[in-house]
Amino acid sequence: GYTDVMSLHQAGIENVVASSGTSLTIEQISLVKRYSQNLTLLFDGDPAGLRAGIRGLDLVLAQDMNVKLVILPEGEDPDSFVKKLGGDGFEDYLNANAQDFIHFKINLFKEDSKKDPIKKVELIKDLIKTVSKIPDPLKRQSSPRRDGGSGNSRSNYSRGGSRGGGYGRG
Repeated sequence: GYTDVMSLHQAGIENVVASSGTSLTIEQISLVKRYSQNLTLLFDGDPAGLRAGIRGLDLVLAQDMNVKLVILPEGEDPDSFVKKLGGDGFEDYLNANAQDFIHFKINLFKEDSKKDPIKKVELIKDLIKTVSKIPDPLKRQSSPRRDGGSGNSRSNYSRGGSRGGGYGRG
């Protein structure tokens, strides 16, 4: 975690925090929320990173934050990836690959759910459970739908402020 934060900062990507090898906690989320309502969670592409993403997602949504999720390519972590792409390339990757939580979960489980109707039902139940974590009824209703639309005219959460786990150019 520390190395990732330092490498991103050296590449010009500021407002970055790391959970330092632990699972994301409500206390950590509350600290970030003091500075921004917007959060982009970065995850390694391995199964452990993806499981952590799913656990952290519900906690962030329950704190009424706007969240995007980005999965790094397999075998990469923020330190190695920013060294490979540079600061601008890394930020371009994040902007191009940031997903809302609905698309994140659908993409994560789509192969299993396509082949097995029971898994599809489990995915739908899981998505409903995740949406139910959002305390604000207007945000809950305007959650992005699978078709890319939203419950109303608002299709994406706002960007800006502290973004990447949080990340953002300073």
